[in-house]
Amino acid sequence: TYLTVEMDSAEVEESAANVYRRLVKQINIPGFRKGKASRPILERFVGQERLVNDMLEDLIPGACEKAIEEQQLEAIARPKIEVIETDPVKFQAVVPLKPVVNLGDYHQIEVAEEPVEVTDETVDRVVEDLRHQHATWEPVERAAQLDDLLNLDVESTIDGEPYINQKGARYRLIADSQTPTPGFAEQLVGMNKGDEKEFQLQFPADHSQSELAGKEVVFKVSVSEIEAENL
Repeated sequence: TYLTVEMDSAEVEESAANVYRRLVKQINIPGFRKGKASRPILERFVGQERLVNDMLEDLIPGACEKAIEEQQLEAIARPKIEVIETDPVKFQAVVPLKPVVNLGDYHQIEVAEEPVEVTDETVDRVVEDLRHQHATWEPVERAAQLDDLLNLDVESTIDGEPYINQKGARYRLIADSQTPTPGFAEQLVGMNKGDEKEFQLQFPADHSQSELAGKEVVFKVSVSEIEAENL
């Protein structure tokens, strides 16, 4: 909401006098002992603009707070203040207010309860998900199987140009995975720690990245670790 406030001349004069008394003690004016220069002398030395600005900074925050209290407004943030005039002092404040929400007669609203059936299958699925979330991975000395986690060094090319080249990659063998290409996970099944393998795969003709659609990729993979999920 907007508040427009015009200050009483007596309040303005009192604030101006306070500013004068403060500044005259702080500023060295040639030819005068500190605190002894008259108000007109101080004004000529520092400039009227400095005095007015200091007066407004001294005067307006308290005046704005007082106006908000008098209007019984519930401000939720600091008002944005704009000085409209300085003689007389008049300013406008934009006061952000707490929103008023009319909930209406919500006590009369009825919500029909719908029974929720919890099946054994649902419970088993949730329990299984929790088991996997808290599972650990442990190294195994056997050939890689689907759902294992492998540490790999991967080199690959498309049309002789580098594609994926990464050392120490961790790759989960998930059936029918499309990453990095369809069939990649299945190619690693049966490999042992220390094995190397070179193979070729093809992107689908309808691949979402048109520049890869139908392209053949040559992979060279070495396995440095095989880990199994410990539930």
